[in-house]
Amino acid sequence: MAQGSSTNRFRIIQGGNVASVVNGVTDSLGSGNPALVTMAQEAIYNPTSTNMNRARTVANSTDSDGTGVQAVGLLAQFDDTSPSTVTENQFANLRMTSRRALHNSLYTPNGDSAMDETNDAVRTTLVTATPAGTNNIGDMDIETFENSADVTMQNAATATGNGTVLTTTGYGTAVVQVTGTFVGTITFEGSVDGTNYHAISATQMGTTTIATTATTTGIYRTSVSGLTNIRARVSAYTSGSITAVGRCTNATYGSKIVALGPGTNIIGSLAANQSVNIGQLGGIATALGNGTTSTGTLRVTLSSDSTGQVIARGAAAHGSAVSGNPLLNGAEGRTTDQTAVTSGQTTRVIATSTGKQVVMPYALPELTLSGTASATGTSNTAIIAAQGAGVRIYVTTLVISNSSTTDTEVEIKSATTTLMTIPAPQKSGATINLPVPLRLTANEALNFASLASVMTMKVSAVGYSGV
Repeated sequence: MAQGSSTNRFRIIQGGNVASVVNGVTDSLGSGNPALVTMAQEAIYNPTSTNMNRARTVANSTDSDGTGVQAVGLLAQFDDTSPSTVTENQFANLRMTSRRALHNSLYTPNGDSAMDETNDAVRTTLVTATPAGTNNIGDMDIETFENSADVTMQNAATATGNGTVLTTTGYGTAVVQVTGTFVGTITFEGSVDGTNYHAISATQMGTTTIATTATTTGIYRTSVSGLTNIRARVSAYTSGSITAVGRCTNATYGSKIVALGPGTNIIGSLAANQSVNIGQLGGIATALGNGTTSTGTLRVTLSSDSTGQVIARGAAAHGSAVSGNPLLNGAEGRTTDQTAVTSGQTTRVIATSTGKQVVMPYALPELTLSGTASATGTSNTAIIAAQGAGVRIYVTTLVISNSSTTDTEVEIKSATTTLMTIPAPQKSGATINLPVPLRLTANEALNFASLASVMTMKVSAVGYSGV
């Protein structure tokens, strides 16, 4: 069946016989074939016919059954390996993926491809900057700002005065450059309503100074977000001329962390007599009294790898009164002597293996004294010489020998002062061990004198020196 040139005219051709059907009426059948005519009529007037495809007709009711724009099934070719290309005005198959999704390509308004087939990506263009002025992005209006024009806020001022204001609406930061040779004060002030002005802080660039006033030349920067105007008012004037030029910007101005100078610096403050809760640490009440430990008792832990030293001290310094509980003392148990230390070094107290402390009688070995002297007359004879200023001789043992046939006595003296008198029988003598050492006067020699002349009187002494 082929469509003719006339409206709603179809030709039915079968075996060389031709029939024309116009609106369902047969023009010429030749030998005729009623079945073929019926098929054509059904194709035109019976869209639900099963004898051939439904007609492509258009009716007013596009959603009605059997009429309107009919559904058409689309087929596409799965070809991801080597898709062929076509030239202008040629027909070709649609391409699809293995999951039956149609391949689509994006094009710019100029007809250029927006696809990057090498990297399987879509090319995009980033706008690096929004032009100055009013720019519409969707339903938002973005108004961009550049630096404001420079404003001379004080022009070689030689007296106090407000000067010219700098409009700051829409800006976040303002800088004011102060020049001139002068003795005076500029006060930086800002306003919201344009009428009432209040002091604002400014940072002198290149320094750590933050203040509401300026007395020297320099560039001063201040935050003006929310303000409509600022001014550099000459609040005090003595001499010279003062010029101030201001400018606004939306460049980022972050807070600056500066070091505190020497002296007393206040970071915030508490009202006078305001109470502060120091009764808790980490939300736990601290235990401040005596007694057993509790949850609130502070613990101190000394690490084993600490490079510092923990020094235990006694209750009082040497020569001071002491009080409190005594400490238990320990000693080093030894069966051999220690290695000698030099004077002034620390040494351990030693004890026997059963804990009995070893004590040297009277004094250090280095301070032990001994001497022997003999005489035949009754004059003073030195046994041990004087030990020097402030140093005394302490005698612990005396041995006397009388080789004559005369009984007599021997006087033991501190220089010339007699401290003891000991009998010295003939052909005999005496050995005296003193439980309490005999103490001489400082810096005096230990002497003896026989009360009678004898053949030989010999005296030996052992002791130590001390204060």
